[in-house]
Amino acid sequence: MGLGSNTPDEQTVTQRQSPELTKRILVVEDDPSVQKILKRLFEAEGFAVEGRLDGQAGLDSFHADAPARIRVALRHSNPPARENEVMFDRMVVNFEKMEVTRNGASIALTAREFKTLRFFVQNSDRIITRAELLNKVWGNENGETATRTIDNHIMKLRQKLEEDPGRPIHFRTVHRFGYRFTF
Repeated sequence: MGLGSNTPDEQTVTQRQSPELTKRILVVEDDPSVQKILKRLFEAEGFAVEGRLDGQAGLDSFHADAPARIRVALRHSNPPARENEVMFDRMVVNFEKMEVTRNGASIALTAREFKTLRFFVQNSDRIITRAELLNKVWGNENGETATRTIDNHIMKLRQKLEEDPGRPIHFRTVHRFGYRFTF
């Protein structure tokens, strides 16, 4: 049975798909309660979810639908990002033009905010200390700027770039160390 099949059997947990969901994911999990949690998490991220309760059924489903899905994915994939451009969370950041847009709407950043964002993007998924930000972004090697200045600066970036600044996904605090940026 393919990923798009809606014929239920004892191995399948199906989901009614809304037309706006275009990205699909197959969850293979033998515990229905864990599968339900994963389904909700992925749906919240915009995925259409199909679940299988055992590995063989999941593998069969994947192989039956894989060639067609790969062709479609290649046809609809985004063009490769330029070196000075990154895309995440429905945002396009163009460092060369110093422009940020989300869903086509412009987001104004200061020159220092752009410099900070670029530094985070170039160093994604690693802990960046406040002292490192002071040195690399502010050019302040002796650390004279108060760390609260950094915290306030990151808070402003969150307000501008995070969908929910109170629950940041990209600009994460690593308590007692600094920050980590993730796509």
